[in-house]
Amino acid sequence: MFKTVVEAALSKAIHFADRHERRIALAGAIWFVISIAAWMPQIPIPKVPYVTDRDSWIASAVWNTAWWAILHPMLDRRRTEMRAAQPDNDLSSQSDALD
Repeated sequence: MFKTVVEAALSKAIHFADRHERRIALAGAIWFVISIAAWMPQIPIPKVPYVTDRDSWIASAVWNTAWWAILHPMLDRRRTEMRAAQPDNDLSSQSDALD
């Protein structure tokens, strides 16, 4: 039962990440750039918790590392597995149309 619950949750998370892949990557990059820019005294950035805190660049670096090194490759593998599991109807319908 636990395995099916975990698999269902993982499947939902993968579908969410698949739909919002670019937004997740863009948000992580923006968070990292803003947290680094907050350290520059020449750029007046308002204080926002977890975005411009003293150690926010560490949290954003950890998030980007987790996304690009672990989660994104898992998403690509899962996407490849899901495509391989689907029947290849496009090629058969194209060959029937040519005959």
